[in-house]
Amino acid sequence: MLYDTFSRFRCYRTDSQDPDTGSGKGYGFSSYDNFDSSDAAIDAMNGQYLMNKSITVSFIRMVKAKDMEVQ
Repeated sequence: MLYDTFSRFRCYRTDSQDPDTGSGKGYGFSSYDNFDSSDAAIDAMNGQYLMNKSITVSFIRMVKAKDMEVQ
């Protein structure tokens, strides 16, 4: 479903299922071969509905491992 939706934006990989159970995670990731394609996907799809649910499409924000440490 996710790949079919985002492939028109030159998406080459999606990940939305738990590899251990095969069930949906409730979120997904799409990879693109260039920034123009990812920008087009964000502009066109953010706030749209997929399977009767509003979706948020944005760049992923990477967090450094040291920022995730519990103190």
